[in-house]
Amino acid sequence: MKIIMLIEGSVDNFDRMIDVSRNYKSVFMDSTDYDEQLEYEYLSAVIKDFSKSDDEIMIARHTGRTNILRNLGDRLSEMIIPISYNKNSKYYNECPTEMFKLLLDLFKKGD
Repeated sequence: MKIIMLIEGSVDNFDRMIDVSRNYKSVFMDSTDYDEQLEYEYLSAVIKDFSKSDDEIMIARHTGRTNILRNLGDRLSEMIIPISYNKNSKYYNECPTEMFKLLLDLFKKGD
């Protein structure tokens, strides 16, 4: 099983998620510098490559554009978990780092 987390938040938020996953085979990337079309294409390509790799966890910092998340979810077979630190986002979570730790515990138990 693989975990794909798309994080909308600051570099510090992103770094906290990276720290939590440091004991796993992980891939980290940032697509916040791309315009909408390039961000979608970049995320799509990276997720496809990740699905074929030996890595277990992918954490990507993204812009939070909901249409990109929707299109990725519609077109890719992998389970994508969007998390936002932005209180105005529908993907907002009060304790995203803690939720991610719980998810990793479940991931460990599944192996």
